[in-house]
Amino acid sequence: MTLFDVALTVICQVEKAAVEVHFFDRDDNYGKGLDWYRDHMPETSEDQISIEKSPSYFVTPEVPERIHGMNSSIKLLLIVREPVTRVISDYTQIYGTNSKPHVSPIHFTSFLTLPRPTRLKDQHLRAVAPIRAPEQSP
Repeated sequence: MTLFDVALTVICQVEKAAVEVHFFDRDDNYGKGLDWYRDHMPETSEDQISIEKSPSYFVTPEVPERIHGMNSSIKLLLIVREPVTRVISDYTQIYGTNSKPHVSPIHFTSFLTLPRPTRLKDQHLRAVAPIRAPEQSP
């Protein structure tokens, strides 16, 4: 069996959700319950697994507890991108030609120096915002 055969076998055993579900990181979706989540997952046979990806799961504080509450033995796979490519991608997704009308474009260098957001509505910036050490009290 070649490496290609092994890869093809693995790929055929995995079904991916069509869109980013954002179940565990968005309170409105999480509040809809597990049945809503399952409805957004692909149908699978007994020998297949289903997966989904929502990049903000990695930076949303509530996500680990919510995932563990659903399935304490779940296996997670974290795929990271080269950081420079990632920040350029984030910038173009937020401020590109297809951005939301309420988002005012800013210069890329200003984007790089934005303070670390803490509110959920700013979650899309957390992965690229610089992390600053907490100030020391005298």
